[in-house]
Amino acid sequence: NIFGVNTENIKILNIILSIFSHANLVHLFINSTILLSFGIVIEDFIKSSTYVSLFILGGVISTIAQISFVIISYDLSLLNLYSNEILVLGASGAILSVIGASTIKQPEAEVRVIIFPFMKFNS
Repeated sequence: NIFGVNTENIKILNIILSIFSHANLVHLFINSTILLSFGIVIEDFIKSSTYVSLFILGGVISTIAQISFVIISYDLSLLNLYSNEILVLGASGAILSVIGASTIKQPEAEVRVIIFPFMKFNS
């Protein structure tokens, strides 16, 4: 339970470890593929330490935002889809920060996701 975050277990170590945890191999594969595809666009423009900081900070902020959403929606009974013990994990928020940075640095770049080589995406 240290690799995920829920409303009962909000600690900075859990938040950081949850970024590197995934629900299953498909989740890990998709996140890794998207990160590689968009990471290639930005890796020439920023230092390695900045890239790692961007990834971790994006993951921490998105994890805190998701947990906050769960707590607020549960407390206000806005959404009954969530229980107050939902487990948050994965690198999707961190990857979105990399996608956002690549969009800012190279707005006209064409990105090909490795598993869909016939499709082009503009970053």
